[in-house]
Amino acid sequence: MSGLNLLALVAEIEAEEQRRRNAIAVALMRPSLPRPVNTLSFLNGIPAPPSPPPRNALAEALGHQTAKPPMKPLSFWGGITADTAIPPLPTIKRSVFYSFHYGDVIRVNNVRHAEQFKAKILEVPQSHYDRSLWENSERTNPDSLKQLIREGVKNTSVTCVLIGSNTWLRPWVRYEIARSVIEGKGLLAVDINSINHHKDRYPHPLGPNPLAYMAVGKMQDGTFRLFEKNMRVVDEQRHWSWDRYANYTLAVPLPKYLPEPAIGYVIPLDHGVFRYDARRDDVWKNMPAWLNLAAVRAGRQ
Repeated sequence: MSGLNLLALVAEIEAEEQRRRNAIAVALMRPSLPRPVNTLSFLNGIPAPPSPPPRNALAEALGHQTAKPPMKPLSFWGGITADTAIPPLPTIKRSVFYSFHYGDVIRVNNVRHAEQFKAKILEVPQSHYDRSLWENSERTNPDSLKQLIREGVKNTSVTCVLIGSNTWLRPWVRYEIARSVIEGKGLLAVDINSINHHKDRYPHPLGPNPLAYMAVGKMQDGTFRLFEKNMRVVDEQRHWSWDRYANYTLAVPLPKYLPEPAIGYVIPLDHGVFRYDARRDDVWKNMPAWLNLAAVRAGRQ
């Protein structure tokens, strides 16, 4: 090797060593990233996604990359993805109470009757039973309607709230949700505005989640009561507040799918109830598994 080539090789080795020393110095001054906190750890029945190991900056500087474990996607406000939602359990045939606004009846029936049609066409038993009522019942007396809802919810294991644009405003939907908490039923929510409308043939923007407007609060005596979120206009300003639910003021059990709030605080139901999208998450295929999962998370056999 000529003297010129040898000098070039030595210079290259020294430059590489200097780069490594610089990388090590930077790594030693760089704080390790903290382990991420799993904000969904309170959701019983769903295994928490694996957390990546602490980042080793020194090893990275020396060129030893730590393999990252595969992560399943989670969407907090949208519930969880359908793949993650399907429980690793045998699906049990459940009785479901569908809670909905009658103005969404076409989209509602698109979901409710799909199971019946599928069972009939394939000549197989239905995977779940529909025990829901109709909001336009001939009974108009409030006490009579309450009794009808109580009987409907009592004979089911799961309540599925089908969310349209104005479902969150319907007082009878709130009552059905309240009775589901009182009776210890499973709860889930499914957005149906993603289904094409029967008139304009287009999906519509998703409506507010009714479960975000119903909550369980902890009282000074340690009992739990139902609350609902209401809006008032004061001096032309809108004010939201959590009020005791007037249609049921007795103590209720804390749902197993909710974390326990502190005394004087409420925990909205949507903090522990999964929300799905009819089209994105394929409600026609996955509804039986969702119903079973909701029942299991509520502690029902």
